[in-house]
Amino acid sequence: MVDLDLQMTECLGLNLQGHVALEWPLAKAEDAMIAAFGKLGVKVMITELDVDVLPKIDSSQSAEVSRRVVANAVLNPYAGGVPAAQQAALARRYAELFAVYLKHRDVVTRVTFWGVTDGDSWLNGWPVRGRTSYPLLFDRAGKPKPAFNSVVGLVRKSAHTSVNLLADSAIQPGAAATK
Repeated sequence: MVDLDLQMTECLGLNLQGHVALEWPLAKAEDAMIAAFGKLGVKVMITELDVDVLPKIDSSQSAEVSRRVVANAVLNPYAGGVPAAQQAALARRYAELFAVYLKHRDVVTRVTFWGVTDGDSWLNGWPVRGRTSYPLLFDRAGKPKPAFNSVVGLVRKSAHTSVNLLADSAIQPGAAATK
């Protein structure tokens, strides 16, 4: 970004794909990155946000969609439903991320999710065929999860927010937008 600035190239904003995990990236790293872009006068949009609660396959950060891994029970531990402890961990993670986004409300112009319900998630069956994932704010029946309540609670506590809660999916108008 600094090189672009030196070349007098105008960059008004950028998007950061938000395919994250329960423990990666660290909130302080997200905070530092958004703050750095803010200092350059660049607006940030968090896009494709979802939080993977399933075990990592390996150390790769790639989202190459053609990637496939042989299925096994260790990689699909919540096939019958996500336990309350994982729901709580997901809620804490979303709260942690949104605390950073709200802290930088002058830089973060929007947050979009990569799907509406867990059943819509691209993480179901990837990279392990048949794997069941739970990365979003609404369960498979469309009911809000504890993570939804965490995000909405933070946004409500924030007096002035420019963070939009929208979903990048074909949904009915107003179905996923909340303030």
